[in-house]
This record gives sequence, C-alpha cells and structure tokens, in this order.
Amino acid sequence: RRKSRSRRQKSGFVPVLLEWVDAIGFAVVAVVLIDIFIFQLYVIPSESMVPGFLVGDRPFTVKLTMGPRIPLTEWRLPMLSTIKRGDVVTIANPRYPENQQVNVRKQLAQFVYMLTFTAVNLDRDAAGNPKADPLVKRIVGVPGEQLMMVDDVLYSRASLGADFSPVLADATWAKVDLWKEAPALRAKIKDIQVDERGRSILAAIDQRKNGLDLAAAARELEATASRIASKVEAARRKAEPVTTSAIAAMRDEALRGFVPGDPAAGAAYLASRGAEAEDLALAMAARRSPDAVAALLAYAHGGAVAVATAPVDAYARGSRALDLMVKQNLLSRIERNLDILATGAGYEAISQDPQRVRLEADAQQLHNYLYYFYDARNFPAFPAGKVLGPTDYFAMGDNRYNSLDMRFREGIARPRILDEGDPSSVLYPSVLAPFVLERRFIEARAVFILFPPSRMGAIGKR
Repeated sequence: RRKSRSRRQKSGFVPVLLEWVDAIGFAVVAVVLIDIFIFQLYVIPSESMVPGFLVGDRPFTVKLTMGPRIPLTEWRLPMLSTIKRGDVVTIANPRYPENQQVNVRKQLAQFVYMLTFTAVNLDRDAAGNPKADPLVKRIVGVPGEQLMMVDDVLYSRASLGADFSPVLADATWAKVDLWKEAPALRAKIKDIQVDERGRSILAAIDQRKNGLDLAAAARELEATASRIASKVEAARRKAEPVTTSAIAAMRDEALRGFVPGDPAAGAAYLASRGAEAEDLALAMAARRSPDAVAALLAYAHGGAVAVATAPVDAYARGSRALDLMVKQNLLSRIERNLDILATGAGYEAISQDPQRVRLEADAQQLHNYLYYFYDARNFPAFPAGKVLGPTDYFAMGDNRYNSLDMRFREGIARPRILDEGDPSSVLYPSVLAPFVLERRFIEARAVFILFPPSRMGAIGKR
C-alpha cells in the first residue's frame, strides 16, 4: 500500500510541474504580447514634461491604436487612430542606432521592465547608464506644415509662401514660467530655469530687440567704430598708462587675433569671441595696433551689410537685432574705456566708472540671454525650404527650457552664426539642430498616470 501511494505521488508531481511551466509560459507570452502590441508602463526619468509629468511618474501608454511594430521587422499593424497636434506620445529615441542585436536587447529589456513594473531597466548605453529610451514628448508639428519659434511662441504655416501664424493651442501646454506654479508643485521641481527676476530681464531684452530700428542701429554701430578709430589716433600721441603684467597679457592675447593687412580675418576673430569678447583687452589692442582698429571697423560694417537685405521672417529679424545689440554693447564698452584712459586715469578707474559698470551689466544680461536661453526660446523655419512630409512630425517637451527634444539632435554645442546676413556675425555656442520625427519612431500614446496615487489621473492637453 505504501509503494502504491508513493507511485501515485511521483506520478502526480510531473503533471503539476508541467501545469506550472505551462502557466508561467502562458504568462510570459501574455506579458510579451501585451508589451509589444497593447500597452506599456513607463517611468518618467527627467523634467522635460513638467508640470504634466514629474520625475518618477508612471504613465500608462496605449500601443494598439498607434499601429505597433512587429519586433525585429519594419512591419506594423494598421493604425486605429491618427496622430494629432497635442498628443503626448512615447518615442523610440532616434538618437540611438538600430540593428538586430540592439533591437533584440531592447525587446528583452522591455520585457523585464514590464515584468518588474518598471523597477529593472536592462537597456544601457556604452557607459552603462540607462538609455533615455523611449522618450515622452508632445506632438507640436504635423505633416504638411512648416514651423518656427520666436520668443517662446510657436508658429506654423501650411505653405512656404504663406505667412506664419501662432499655434494658439501650444500656449495651453508649453511651460516656461514654472515659478508661477502652486507652491506644492513647485517644491517637487528640481530645476526651475527662470524665476520672476529672470523673466523680467528676458522680457526687457525682448522688448528692446523687437523694437530696434535695424537700419539706425547699423548706422550707430559704424559711427561708434569710427569714433573709436579717431580716439585711438589721438591716444597714440600720448603716453600709455603704466600696464601691469596681467593687463599686458590680456592685450597681447587679443593682439594675436588680428592678421596684418586682413581686416576681415580680424573681424572674424571678434565674431568668434561672441558675447564674451573682453572690451579692455580690445581697447588696449586698438591703441597698440592699426590692424585691431581695422578689424573693429570691419566688424561694425558687417551690420550695415546685413541690413541692406530685409530679414525673411520674424526669427531672422530677431537674430539680426540681437547681433547688432551685442556688437553695439562691445563697441560702446571699448569706446568708454578709451575715454577713461584719455583722461590720464589708470586702468583701475575703468572698473569703477558708473557708465562702464552699466554697460558691463548689460553685456552680462545679453550674454545670458544669448548663451543660455536663445535656443530654448527660438528656432528658424523648419524644415528648411519645405514642409513636413506625410509621415513626418515634430515633438517637444512641455518644459521648453529643459527638454532635449527634436530641436536638438546631439546636444553638443557648436559655434552658430547669429545673423546669416552679417559677414562678421556674432557666433555663440549652440545645440540647436532641429530634426524630423519619423512616424516609425512613435510607439504609443500616453493616456493615464498610474502611479504615484497622488498623481493618478487622465493625461489632458495641458
């Protein structure tokens, strides 16, 4: 009887084990199919979509209606709904290369990610950091239109010959003044790029830039350079103030940027210094070298060359005005330095002069405006010379000053010309490089925040 019971127990173990294996296998297949074709959970890793999404929010994203792609192929299921402006979508990051090995690893990582409710992310880059993949962004541009952004306002047009019009809906979800949010929400935001004072400075420069008479500004720029040339000529007849070794080193460094007999090359050197050109060093270089004076004159003349042709759109006009403002500020500081030195005062008097202090403060504000905010608030007509194709979209983060989106291909700063019409335009370090979001990279639509409980709710277009 004991042997009979033992045989029944052993014979019963295998079927039970097989049942468990079958159940686990079914569950694995179900999770994989759900993850690929129906929905996916995702954890927000950055503040690019604040305040709609905070770091750690877990949105529930629907794939089925978006025509999910069959893994390791280019085949997709039919789309059950269209992609519209304002949709919040998950995007397979186009910045990462695609191949079979990468895609297999990604599918495995997504399975584990789903199975662990976003707790484990195996998809890593070459440095071992979790990949920013997928991205969560908002669709702001759709097929058949060209876009442009000027001073935080998004514009679009349906044909190249038409006028740009503001995208009114964009103002309902684009966020630039997070300091205005409720205190409880503001406390959860790590990076607030602009505060109330910063906004007032940006607004003041916007007003100056947009109200600038370009032709008059170009004339004043050349007049200032001519006065500098005259004052330098007069200064050469006087003894130069005693120069410390540090100040002399600044002057000599500046002098190395000017090519004898080639004012255009000297102007290019000044342009390359952008909004960081050192006025005292340049004033001293001008007193020492006719080549430096010739370069300053050529640098100023670039503005006159630019305004001879009307800007093509609001972005081009704003960039031209800012170029003239940065140049005028530099030449005004150089001229003021020369005036102070002409009185016989020493170099220390320059740092204490009230007019020079005001010009330096303005220079710092223009520097911050151009280097830290211009690309976050502006981009030229895109795509250049055409409209978005039938399967082309454009996406940005709602938190416009803190989003690595389709405006920035690599996130690597390179020298950028501020005014294309100015042969000696100010250059500035820019990461701006807009690129098209192809339909094949759009994976799902975000519809609901599932976690944390305090943030649970439907995702609206706000």
